Amino acid sequence: MFADIFDSDVLTYRQRELVTISALSAMPGVEGQLQAHIKMGTNTGITQDQLVQVAELIAKNVSRAQATALNKLIGKPAVSTTDPDMMVRISEIEIFPEFLEEYKAILKEESATSMKVEPGAVSLFAMYQKESPTQVRIVEIYANKDAYQSHLKTPHFQHYKTTTLKMVKSLKLVDTTDVDTQTMLSIFKKLN
Repeated sequence: MFADIFDSDVLTYRQRELVTISALSAMPGVEGQLQAHIKMGTNTGITQDQLVQVAELIAKNVSRAQATALNKLIGKPAVSTTDPDMMVRISEIEIFPEFLEEYKAILKEESATSMKVEPGAVSLFAMYQKESPTQVRIVEIYANKDAYQSHLKTPHFQHYKTTTLKMVKSLKLVDTTDVDTQTMLSIFKKLN
């Protein structure tokens, strides 16, 4: 891809470097190449403000972690990994015993699909109490309230909701907030 960019005379040298920096910024594990192209790009006239704008676009459209990698190389602070209106909820669900196995299978499928296809679904960690397996708890984390509203409209959630309605004896949704965001985020880092 990069050979095509640099072989073409459609783009100026500065534009070629800007495209290359943008592409490399979106890829994990290429910080050495990115750093080299940042230096070449600044030699062609790319400004610090333009690099900051690239980081903002990467944070919005690719990942905040990748934007942080770029910011680190250009001497800017890390991008916050959480949205100020991140949504954390615990769903407390009691299932009628005769539906427990069927419910767990449907919940497992819905959770897996949500995590696979919804960028705003950070966690749907479903569990049940060992001594009372009909007591199900789900720790739900969404990037923000819009991501949660989007989740509610997905076909897989709608399927889950309609097929399990008769199986649920009670449902309580408990909205929460974290005590220490940075420590909470380390959970996900440790799991990698």
